[in-house]
Amino acid sequence: MLRSTLTSVMQRLMSPEERTANTFKRRALKHLWGVRHPVVARALRGKVFIIYTMGRVGTVSLRDAIQRTAPYTHIGVTHYLTETGLRDREAFRGNPDRRSRRIREFLHDSNDSTVPHLITLVRDPVARDVSSVAKEAQVGRYSGTEGSPSNASDLQRAFFSNGPKTSLGWMDEELGAFLGMNPYAVPFSHEQGYQIRDLDRGRLLILKLSSLSRSFSAAMQQFVGCSFADPLVRNNSSDGHMGDVNRAFSKALTLSNDLLDTYYNSRFARHFFTESEREQMRSRWAKPS
Repeated sequence: MLRSTLTSVMQRLMSPEERTANTFKRRALKHLWGVRHPVVARALRGKVFIIYTMGRVGTVSLRDAIQRTAPYTHIGVTHYLTETGLRDREAFRGNPDRRSRRIREFLHDSNDSTVPHLITLVRDPVARDVSSVAKEAQVGRYSGTEGSPSNASDLQRAFFSNGPKTSLGWMDEELGAFLGMNPYAVPFSHEQGYQIRDLDRGRLLILKLSSLSRSFSAAMQQFVGCSFADPLVRNNSSDGHMGDVNRAFSKALTLSNDLLDTYYNSRFARHFFTESEREQMRSRWAKPS
């Protein structure tokens, strides 16, 4: 009772920005009381997980993998934290992104001693854009053409209308800009399939979706000091009521050599994927010779 009263008083004394950041922190630190395994509890003490990544790269699978090992852990999930990114996202969705703004305020609180552990994922950029178009159509929220795509041809037109801006630009224009770091400054370890970067406050783990099943446990051991369960594939755009349409769209889509060059000769693709991987991804989407 006394604790509840003191918490209520402190909340009233806080500014709106402090209350926003504190709300996220309180939820994120639930694992201090909720995680039952003592090794995991010790490893996670004082750490906060934030999945900060572009959409359609395996976010749900990653979140679920963490919660399978630490089932009571609150995990922050966001795709945009820069003010420009948040404004564009809120304008597109038509409502405020309060969750991301709470995370943003928490990360801006330089007086907080909690250690943020941010995780981001990278994926074949064409596959990510295909999944993004399919998912937006599936949930009935689409901006590429008039109306909502309802067949594979509509989805192909939507794909070419959107272009590769998000998949190729998000790492530096969003993540790099918000964190004040160059995501391409340190060579990516293709053999490991992940990379850990120290930040001014906290740490950043970069995972590659294609290597997730073999690298996730080792990456988390190095990142936070304990092993985690392997991730399971979730939130697949081939599922749901438009699954057949989405599969037909993905199977039929072919890209010109110029567009394939734009994707796979980009700084993003050359940094995170080997030449062999890029050739393999390119062949998947190339027009038959």
